[in-house]
Amino acid sequence: MKNKKASFITYLVIVQTLILAHGFMIIPSSLPKLVTTHLNPNFRKESNLLICRQQSPSSEDGPLKSSTAPLLATLLARFQGDFDNFNQVCSDRSNDLLPRQGGGHEHFHVTLIPLPINILPDSRDLFPVEEENKNESCCGAVVAAYYFDGMPNRIFRLRMYTLYCDSECRQTGDRVKMKLFTFDPSLEGKLREKSSSSVESWIDLIREHVSSETMGDDSVKSSLCVKEMGRCDILWTEQPDLVRHAYLNEYTRASREEMHQNHPIHAIMVNDHEKGGVLLESQMMPGSYIRVQDELSLWGDELWINDRGHDADSKNMVYGNWKGVPYQMTRVSNIVVASEASSKLTRNIVDPTLRWTLGDEWRTPKEYESKMSLIGGVSTRMNKKEDIQSVSSKE
Repeated sequence: MKNKKASFITYLVIVQTLILAHGFMIIPSSLPKLVTTHLNPNFRKESNLLICRQQSPSSEDGPLKSSTAPLLATLLARFQGDFDNFNQVCSDRSNDLLPRQGGGHEHFHVTLIPLPINILPDSRDLFPVEEENKNESCCGAVVAAYYFDGMPNRIFRLRMYTLYCDSECRQTGDRVKMKLFTFDPSLEGKLREKSSSSVESWIDLIREHVSSETMGDDSVKSSLCVKEMGRCDILWTEQPDLVRHAYLNEYTRASREEMHQNHPIHAIMVNDHEKGGVLLESQMMPGSYIRVQDELSLWGDELWINDRGHDADSKNMVYGNWKGVPYQMTRVSNIVVASEASSKLTRNIVDPTLRWTLGDEWRTPKEYESKMSLIGGVSTRMNKKEDIQSVSSKE
């Protein structure tokens, strides 16, 4: 156990070292300097937490520079914490836009928890890189939980993402590949039971599940822990796709110059776009199939998700935004290591107006009722007549 904790701390130190090499600085703290996790550019010092802030890019800085894996370091720094689209939903409702055919959005939240790769099985299924590069400088992992209406127990999607830079990515220096995995049902059940304390408990639950498998073959252990979602590979790049990220020209609130200065990172699901998306079996309706497409854009304080699915036979839209407007998620928190003495993670709230979306312990019943009234009630009730089950079948 001590070796694993030491390894995790070493892992965090390496991630910080990468970040420091690419435009980050340490804010003085009473704690030792090398205690952190995947850090966000907007981190600041609060309480007894050691937090980092990205140096403001000058006009001479230009795009992110290439190094061993500079884009991976920046991506892991941002791709953590909590994001929520409540502000967008409020805007929708004020313009009489309801979810689905109404042209508006469901209210949902995503929690992204950094996962130390040393607790995962040593398998090329997870990180298809050369053996000598299977380390924290070229690989990372994140657990993602998506839930409706500020209720962590209403998870509609639970995934593990592995991010990595293979030889192709390292040659260009401006790409990161990502694979999507579902969890073993027994492990997923344990995670859902602890959904209200996901940040504090999920890493330990995953570690315990993996270590409880006594088989010597790591590839077998990998299959017992997670299952890859075939052909759902994601590619992250500095430059947006001119066609698939066209929403940036229409819906962004910032000017093009401001967007460039903030160095957004963009992603696409790479396979089968010309066929209408990757073909996946519906989880809610076994035997029926959905074509899934996805694009993402990530800033330090926002995550945009243009996720949608169509029935493979009828071509009718099953989920997503009917007008093609991405889900615009605002950062609620960063996830940080609380102290040097423990590898436990905790939340650092960066938008107090949205902390209520984190669950019951972050709000009062009266506050929750007030917030829900602003958007006309919970999303699923509004969608009931339109068969919300199809939304909940998000792949």
